[in-house]
Amino acid sequence: MYKQLLLIVLSVCFLQSKSAQSANIVFDEGHKQAFLYQQQGQLGLSGFADTLVAADNQVSASSDVIHPRALAKVDALIISGPFQAFSLQERQVLADYVKSGGKLVIMIHIAPTVGGLLAEFDIGVSNYSINEHQAMLANKPKDFSVSRLVPHWLFNNVQHFNLYGGWALQTKDKSASALAITSADAWLDLNKNKQQDGGDYQSTFAVIIHKKIGKGDVLVFADDAIFQNKFLTGNNQQMAVNIANWLAKTKPANSI
Repeated sequence: MYKQLLLIVLSVCFLQSKSAQSANIVFDEGHKQAFLYQQQGQLGLSGFADTLVAADNQVSASSDVIHPRALAKVDALIISGPFQAFSLQERQVLADYVKSGGKLVIMIHIAPTVGGLLAEFDIGVSNYSINEHQAMLANKPKDFSVSRLVPHWLFNNVQHFNLYGGWALQTKDKSASALAITSADAWLDLNKNKQQDGGDYQSTFAVIIHKKIGKGDVLVFADDAIFQNKFLTGNNQQMAVNIANWLAKTKPANSI
């Protein structure tokens, strides 16, 4: 009886210790997101969430307005595909959260809803989605493979990844790094005629940016489809694993 009781106590202590050492990751679902972390369908994020959990992270979601109390014990916040913009107060709260050590991961579905938030971190986003000539997927210019990657933990065991409709990112801040870029043949359809001509803009565009701010980090992806269930295979899946491992190393906010 004594041995059984001791075993139960030790098991409880182990679980409590494991919980205390796990990073607390929250998906924001309070800005009309259509693709959710428990969603099982092709466009859901359940596979990405499972990958985070497999790395010993605690994962949940919040539909509340973003405020300091809600973020007090959150080690990392993931914002994927919001269809509603963030208020000025929310943007300021998130800026303070990152400066104090929080990790913020942003994945863009439509640019207008995140433009103001990205501006808080001196990151710009285009109003037009990117078209490519090189490495197209299924001959679709908005779907393409990205292989121009800088050395970074995000690309451990990753040679390239696939993107399915992304926006051009830009920053002039020296503390920010463009981790992945398109070819020089990529272009924005400024006149919206669905063909490249003199009215369009051709250049190399960043599609992932990582920035250190204060004690925290901001990691921005030009596309939210990268980690949706349908596309979470191969190198996209390996990037998800790398993110999960990175977030797992975050010191829990409620630890000593």
